[in-house]
Formats: sequence, C-alpha cells, structure tokens
Amino acid sequence: MIAHRGASEGTIKENTLLAFERAIVVGADYIETDIQMTADGHLVCFHDRVFKGKKIRHLTYSALRKLAKEEGFDVPTLEDTVVLCKGRIRLNLELKETKMEHEVVNVLATHGVMESTLVSSFQLSVLKKVRLASARVTTGLIVGSKRHWLRDRRRIKKLQTVDVDVVCSHYRYVKKLHHLNVPLYIWTVNQKKTIRQMLDLNVDGLITDDVVLAKNIIQDQQYFKK
Repeated sequence: MIAHRGASEGTIKENTLLAFERAIVVGADYIETDIQMTADGHLVCFHDRVFKGKKIRHLTYSALRKLAKEEGFDVPTLEDTVVLCKGRIRLNLELKETKMEHEVVNVLATHGVMESTLVSSFQLSVLKKVRLASARVTTGLIVGSKRHWLRDRRRIKKLQTVDVDVVCSHYRYVKKLHHLNVPLYIWTVNQKKTIRQMLDLNVDGLITDDVVLAKNIIQDQQYFKK
C-alpha cells in the first residue's frame, strides 16, 4: 500500500510532513513523494515544477518556503522526510528532473535508508544514473500516460537491457504489462471498483490517495500479497 504524496485525505496538504505522518498512522507500507532540486541545491518534496508562476529549480529553498507559507503550508526537504520516516515506513521517491541522482543517493546513504527506498522516474537515463551511484537502491520505471504510450512501449522493450526492479504503471495498462517479469506498482487507484480490479489482477502494489479505503478493501476481501 503506497500513500500517494502522503495521506492527505482532502484535509492535509499533500507532500508535507503532516501528510507523511498521517500515512504512517493509517498503516501505509510506502510513502510516494516527488523530489526536485531548488536553485541553491536543496532536495525538496514538491510535485509541480512551477509554483505561483515560478519554476522550482529557479527558486532558492528559502524563497520557495516563503511562497508556500503564504499558502499555509511548509515544504519539507528530502532529509526532513527521511528523518521522519526512517524505521517507520518505506519511501518511493519520484525524481522529477535529472542531475540530482547522486545527491539523492547520498542522502539515502547518509541516513541508512538505501534498502528501504524505491527511486522511480519516467526517464530511463535517470534510473541508470541512480544505478551508477549505487546498486543498493531499488529502481522503478514509471509508464502509462495515454499521451506517452507509444514512447512507453519503446521503454518497455528496453527493460531487457536496463537494470530496473519495478514497473510503476497507470492502471489502464496492467494487462499489457503483465508479461514482464518484474513487480507492478499501479497508480493512482482511488475508486472501490478499480482497487478490486487491480487486486484481482494480482498487482504487487497500489499507489492511492485513499489508503484507508484501499486497506479496508484488502482486509474485507482478504486480498493480501506477501
């Protein structure tokens, strides 16, 4: 069970320490979050590449925090998140850009969470760089938006030559990917019907905005994969 940007449940701002803490409390197995780098080299948990008209990579961390506080929330660093989660929950880090792979791996190594972290990306080149930085980190290729499906098919063929541990797919493409001999983590499933369908297809992980709903369905129907 993977809490998409934490467990915000419509009341807590996503990708914040509060949302991450809530994911731990409700019993998620992983927290999924997005990693970007600010202009002054801080790794932050933030989804959108542009915030209030400004690109994250063009903002210093202090400037980003100031803008966020105007909206009533704070932006955690990757290090803040690792400190909160270490020994309590696993992490699924989506790298939104390249040129920060070594920095991400260094944070994971410093805090001893390499083996409990999945690093994912839409870009195979990013995952290759992560692998070069450390073979101890689990990597996941993200595929499946309609707009990029043809390009994704080419990526999938490359899985024979790329060291990828997990495929993170949009739920529409599960049947097309089941022939791959790698675990499938499916995003983003929030409806009862879709959750049940994915469980019936024996997927390996569910990425959801509603951890409590998904967990209840698993428990009620006794779907549980070790």
